[in-house]
Amino acid sequence: MEVSGQIFDKEHFTIHREKNWKLPILTASLNEDEFNIGEVSELEFTIKNEMDYTIILFDTIPIRSFEISVTDDEGKELPLSEIGKRRKDPDIIMARETVYLVPGKEITWQLDLRKLFEFNKGGTYYDKVERKYFLKDDIENNPKSNVISSEPIKFIIVK
Repeated sequence: MEVSGQIFDKEHFTIHREKNWKLPILTASLNEDEFNIGEVSELEFTIKNEMDYTIILFDTIPIRSFEISVTDDEGKELPLSEIGKRRKDPDIIMARETVYLVPGKEITWQLDLRKLFEFNKGGTYYDKVERKYFLKDDIENNPKSNVISSEPIKFIIVK
């Protein structure tokens, strides 16, 4: 995806001066398009660094560090399950892994959506993944994060 640098705040991106540059890409997919209630719904998501700069991903545990949302056909967001709430916002974090993703490389994670959400009724749902990242060359001067998002994934839960 190519983006014009003019839509970004120049203070935020002090190292970017080119008119056209690529952003990291976040893709997401599910192992199936249709699931029965209680079946494993394996979400796989990948970040590919298409920039000319190394990006930093702090805290790479998927359940905690990615914003994963599921909405129903009416656009209502599903609440986190009790287990999902505890894992998303734990009382104690023992370790945080940091990834330095160099240009051209990618990293992939998998997560069973049942770990975050309770699917207790059938219907059509949409899943979206977002992730913050930082630019390695810019983090000391400008520690603001940037956000990338996946396209929504449509899936069906069968009663």
